[in-house]
Amino acid sequence: MRAARRALDAATTVEQAEMARPLARSLEAPAAAEPVKRAAVNTPDSWKNKQGDAKVEGILERIECLGASARFHVRAKGKAYALLVENPGEVLLKNFSSMTFEFRCGAQKPTAVTVEYFSATGIVTGVEFR
Repeated sequence: MRAARRALDAATTVEQAEMARPLARSLEAPAAAEPVKRAAVNTPDSWKNKQGDAKVEGILERIECLGASARFHVRAKGKAYALLVENPGEVLLKNFSSMTFEFRCGAQKPTAVTVEYFSATGIVTGVEFR
């Protein structure tokens, strides 16, 4: 700032003064703050819930236990679906906190559900209790 003022004071020609004046003015004006740029948030795909490409809305009639996995038997519009819960820890339970449901093997008290799954394999990715 002082150097710009000295340049203006030391100017001996009109041209020198015209060059020094804008510099002195620009230093007096507050600098415009640069907007803070934040890095885009990128969630790794491995952290995201798997999403199936098909859904069935129906009644969960039976759970067939298969060791560490299970098969959900759902009836919808007169058709029976046998859908595999391959890894229970990877199945997203939706609306689960609003109701109580006990998973047990065998026949179930008829429960309305929407099951999301991969159509090619029948592997369940999500269950919504209605």
